[in-house]
Amino acid sequence: MNCRSIDTAARYGGDEFALVLPETKEFAALQVADRIRNCLADDDETPSLSLSIGIATFPQCGATVQKLIEHADRAMYDMKEKSKSGKPQRHRRS
Repeated sequence: MNCRSIDTAARYGGDEFALVLPETKEFAALQVADRIRNCLADDDETPSLSLSIGIATFPQCGATVQKLIEHADRAMYDMKEKSKSGKPQRHRRS
């Protein structure tokens, strides 16, 4: 899977990663998230991996890096909770 030259992928913490997609609207970010999730789901390697994704868009979700990270983090934990309860895993803007 490739990133555009303007995108940045980085490890953010222990098992957290950030993908910064400049000039990308929410719908396109959701498509990227779905492609990443599907790529991992189709991988036959063991152990199998899953992921929870939180998306934040500027300036709708925050005007500072800290606010954007907080929003994406909340969205990610919301997705984790939904996956534990068996609800569909789809991003919802809070």
